[in-house]
Amino acid sequence: MQGQWFGAVSGTNDGEIILNIDDRDDSFTGLVHYEDKDNSMPSLMAYIDIMRFDDYRCIFDITDILAVHPVTKTVDSWDSIKSYHDNEMFIPNEVVVIVERIDKNTISIKMTTDIGTEVSGFLNSINCGKDSSLTPLNYSWDEFKRHALDFSDGTIFRGQNQQWKLETGFNRQGRYDLVNYRNKCIPELHRQLTTDTKYQFKLADNKDFGAFLNLAQHHGFPTPLLDWTYSPYVAAFFAFRGITSKDAKDNPERKVRIFMLNRTLLETYHVGLDSLIVNCFNLAVVDLLGTENPRMIPQQATATISNVADIEKFIKKLEQKHDISVLQCIDIPWSERDKVVRELTLMGLTAGSLFPGIDGTCEALKEKLFA
Repeated sequence: MQGQWFGAVSGTNDGEIILNIDDRDDSFTGLVHYEDKDNSMPSLMAYIDIMRFDDYRCIFDITDILAVHPVTKTVDSWDSIKSYHDNEMFIPNEVVVIVERIDKNTISIKMTTDIGTEVSGFLNSINCGKDSSLTPLNYSWDEFKRHALDFSDGTIFRGQNQQWKLETGFNRQGRYDLVNYRNKCIPELHRQLTTDTKYQFKLADNKDFGAFLNLAQHHGFPTPLLDWTYSPYVAAFFAFRGITSKDAKDNPERKVRIFMLNRTLLETYHVGLDSLIVNCFNLAVVDLLGTENPRMIPQQATATISNVADIEKFIKKLEQKHDISVLQCIDIPWSERDKVVRELTLMGLTAGSLFPGIDGTCEALKEKLFA
C-alpha cells in the first residue's frame, strides 16, 4: 500500500483523490486529498494513522477532516473559506474508507460520510522507477557548449552523472507522508543542527523554514526539494562530479545527463505553490534564502519543491495539454570527462570554488593531484 496513488471518484460527488501512504512497520500513515470537480463544493484533506492492515483489503475511519482553501490549496478553517462556498454546506465529521488492492498498480477506494455522501473509484500507483522516461539529445561537450548559448533566460539546469529519473531525495527514500516529515523529521533535524549553526532558524517562519530545508538539502538530508542552477556549466560540473579519469576510460559509453527546465513556461501554465502540504499535485521553482549556506551563490543555485512522485510524468501531461516543451535533457558521454573537467577548471568551476571550505578545497586538490 505504500506509495502515491491517484484517480477519479464519483457518486454523490465527482472529484479526484490523491493518497500518500508510508509504511511505518506497525502502521500506515499519510494524507488523503479530495478535490471536488464542482468549484462550489469544498475540497478536503485528512491525515491517517492506522494500525498496519492486510495489504489487500482494509476498512478504517477518518474523523479529523480538514477544509482546504480553494486558492492556497492549504488547510484552513471552515469559517475562513465558507464565503467561497454555499454557507449551508457541511464538512463531514466522519468518513468510512474501504480500500482493496486490485493488482500491483491499482486499488479501489470507497468513502462514505456521516452526512450522506459517498464516492468510489480506482486509484493508480504513480510511484516511479529509477529510469528516466525522457528522450535525450545526445551531444558532445562542444555541441553542448554551443547549445548553451541558445537557452532562454528562464531556463534552469540540473546535472546528474547517471540517467536517473527526476525524483526528490524524499521520494527516493520511499517516503510520501509529508505531514510526518514536517511534524517529526524536520523538528528533530532542527534540534540536532541548532548547535552547528550560528543562526537560529525559526521553523514557524516560512522563509526560515525554506532556508533550513535548503541547507539540509545541500548537506545530503532527504527533502522534497531538487537542486537546480541558473548556469549550464555549473550543471555540467555536477554531472561529471565523482567520475574519475579511470571511470571514464573503463566506461566510455556511459553518459551523464543535464536537465533543462523552462521555468517561464512552467510558471505560465502551472500555478506552483511554495507550501509543503497542499491539496493538489505541486511543482514550484523556489528561490530560497541562503542562510548559513555559502554554497548557494557560487553554485547560482535555485530549487524546485514538489509533492509529485513522478515529476517527469507530471510535466509530460502539462506539455501535452498545452502543446509546449517544459523539460528537456542532454546526455554527454563519460569519454568527454577529462576535457570537460579541464575546461570547467579554466572557467573557475571547481569543487574549491563551488563548495567554499575545507571539504571543497580537498575535493579540488584530489581532482588535481589524484584523478
